[in-house]
Amino acid sequence: MSEFDSVCNRVTSSTTQFATTLKNIAANAGIVLGINFAIQAGKLAWDALNVTVEEQEAKVNSLQTAYQNLQSEYEQLSGKQDPTEAEKNRLSYLERRLELDERILKAEKSQLFEEKTGSKFTDLFDPENMETQYKKEMAGTGSEWNILSGFAQNRDGYAYLSGLYERKMEDIQASQQEIEKWTSYRDKMDEGSGNFPTL
Repeated sequence: MSEFDSVCNRVTSSTTQFATTLKNIAANAGIVLGINFAIQAGKLAWDALNVTVEEQEAKVNSLQTAYQNLQSEYEQLSGKQDPTEAEKNRLSYLERRLELDERILKAEKSQLFEEKTGSKFTDLFDPENMETQYKKEMAGTGSEWNILSGFAQNRDGYAYLSGLYERKMEDIQASQQEIEKWTSYRDKMDEGSGNFPTL
């Protein structure tokens, strides 16, 4: 009996250990599944928020193609001499659909403009966004290294040239103000008097 009790205790002990191991595995699997679910939810949220210029252009092009197809169908049907009742109903439907699609297309084009020129956080990750391109140009292309200025800027890019233009215009305005100041001094002097105004 004592041997039997010993065997039963060993079996119970190993069963308890097995159950504990299964619980640990289940807990770890639950944690991994939870992390995976959170990552997938984050990716879906990012995709919903981050509409790129390329995606928006594809959407606009698709809508424009559909709109043009409806318009050509409408023009064919409206050109018929004696349309049937079904064709009249189709024409009426096409008129309403074209009006609605035109509004949608206009809104999507406006959204495309926003995506191209916007400065939202997600636009920083869109290489086709103009604001992102501008900032990248201002930061430099990384093609030339200069000890004094770090990475040199793209000297043919819009950002560099517009900054250069602004600096040159400031220099010109400063020179113009200097000329006006000296001209006003000259105008205060009597001609040929040799008296110089106080500066």
